[in-house]
Amino acid sequence: MAGPNSPDRMREFEEEMMRQAQNEYDVYIQREDELPKIEHTQEPIEEAEGAPTQADIDLWKKQFPDCKIFRTVIAGHEIVFRTMNRAEYKQIVSTETLNQLTREETICTTCSLWPHMDSKWIGLSGAGVCGTLAQLIMELSGFCEPDVVERLA
Repeated sequence: MAGPNSPDRMREFEEEMMRQAQNEYDVYIQREDELPKIEHTQEPIEEAEGAPTQADIDLWKKQFPDCKIFRTVIAGHEIVFRTMNRAEYKQIVSTETLNQLTREETICTTCSLWPHMDSKWIGLSGAGVCGTLAQLIMELSGFCEPDVVERLA
């Protein structure tokens, strides 16, 4: 009779773990196929369906006079966003219940102008979109500029 740490029992255990992992992967792939797909466009922003017009941009400039407005493409997603002000930043970082990921999502939902970023959009956008956009917003808002820091000692 083989003991609990015998090579045969270890091999059986590894094979069972591989079968379980394969089953979980198969279920994941089936669910992924059921998710709605986000269409990406290479059209200029003015021509994309539902894209903001110059009038929208002018309205945002009036609505957020102390902020700069930018356009970027991250992982195929065209995004129009604004910089963040100090009061917004203080409110977000002082919320103790936010972890790093929810903090990034809060920054994105606060500062994105188009498309409307809600939890559904964020969930379908791709793993790195919010992190990349949040970092970009922080840098352009002047809260972190790692490229201009010089180590002296």
